[in-house]
Amino acid sequence: MACRSTKRAEVARKKLYCLLDAHIEKQRRQSDYDGHAHEFRRNLNIQIHYIDLAVVSTVFRFAEELLQKSVHLMVSLLISPIHHFSMFPQIPIRFPLDLQCRCCEL
Repeated sequence: MACRSTKRAEVARKKLYCLLDAHIEKQRRQSDYDGHAHEFRRNLNIQIHYIDLAVVSTVFRFAEELLQKSVHLMVSLLISPIHHFSMFPQIPIRFPLDLQCRCCEL
């Protein structure tokens, strides 16, 4: 996870883990659950990297950090303040975005 605020990134990482754990628990209750989600969660490591897109040196440092690792990237584009804008029009974005974690106290 790359962010210019490591505090916000830490909160987001905790929420992601929490939401994933809640989802896995729902999966576990299904009769056809094969344990794959638990294995995925056990191996999941969300790392936080500092990057400020307004400071080019942090962009290059982040790129170097990625080049030194074999990682899977999940890219989340910033959503424009214009509510009807989407980089990918085939993916509907509904506002307001609900980012509240309901599975824990975050």
